[in-house]
Amino acid sequence: MLYKHFHNRTNIGNSTQYDVPTQPGSKAYPRFEAITLPESARIATSLSDVLERRNSSEAFGSATVFATKALATLLFHSVGVREDGKRMRPSGGASYPLECYVVANRIENVASGIYHYNTKHTLERLIGEEGMQNFMDLLVYDFTKDAACYLIFTAVWGRAYDRYRDVCYRIAWAEAGHAMQNALLAATALKVNARPLIGFFNDKLDVLLDIDKDDENALYVLALSV
Repeated sequence: MLYKHFHNRTNIGNSTQYDVPTQPGSKAYPRFEAITLPESARIATSLSDVLERRNSSEAFGSATVFATKALATLLFHSVGVREDGKRMRPSGGASYPLECYVVANRIENVASGIYHYNTKHTLERLIGEEGMQNFMDLLVYDFTKDAACYLIFTAVWGRAYDRYRDVCYRIAWAEAGHAMQNALLAATALKVNARPLIGFFNDKLDVLLDIDKDDENALYVLALSV
């Protein structure tokens, strides 16, 4: 059974080298047009309130445009960097293997397409409107195919591999879960419909994002609408 193989192969063992530093970093696409996002809103809702109200929505048919301020707030609280250089989520060995891409369908003042989220709080446009349409075809469930926008979390394996070897697989997935939960709770506080997805064709999404499948892979998708 494959799950047992994965579990056993990613156990901490003799190959783990704790004296080897991790390689944290953030991707950037300086040659592409960049949009500066507004400052994140401060979320004042109580934790108890958002935990009690959180749910996985199926309501994505609305034509309402997604506010750029809401997107900026979700990105900052899930994969952003604070002023002190720290992040909103834990990461094994502070390796931070996650990257985030945004698929824009109906976002205020953001043209349709696929963007990379730069931790300087900008969106770098990688692919035009045709990329957004191609992305929809890679989703398994029809009810998720007309959300206002999507966040795609990917893992850059090399940031943790030198120290943790195959354990980097667990580290990346755990961090993706932390980032996703942050995004879901922020969405709940902002009264945004959200649903986490693993129902997509991984290999084809890697190709669409033009990422090297040996170095970086798509893990998790978040559909968002209002």
